[in-house]
Amino acid sequence: STIGVSGATGLSGGISPRAKDRIAREIQNPSFDVWTGNSDKIMRRMSITLLLSVTGQGSTLFGGMHSAAIALTVQYADLNQPQTITAPTTVRPFSEFTGKLRSLGEALTGTLGG
Repeated sequence: STIGVSGATGLSGGISPRAKDRIAREIQNPSFDVWTGNSDKIMRRMSITLLLSVTGQGSTLFGGMHSAAIALTVQYADLNQPQTITAPTTVRPFSEFTGKLRSLGEALTGTLGG
């Protein structure tokens, strides 16, 4: 796999340099916050927020939207404690996920005028 994920051979290894440049131009007010333990320095929480300009075809597609706020938070609890992990009972093919991810990437690239 080009991205280091088993079964991800159909997913490209990344975003083209041209697309990266377009995305970077459209990102406004990025913010990253990371919380770690005082003594062990293990990450407990990470929060990312940004505002993304929506122009061209994307703006039309989303009813005249001009920007989208994106926020992502990852938080860990009960670190270094025994965990019970139950396998999912309904698993969908990884190829379905990569197809949807690819479509999302194409849609986002289109919203950036490309």
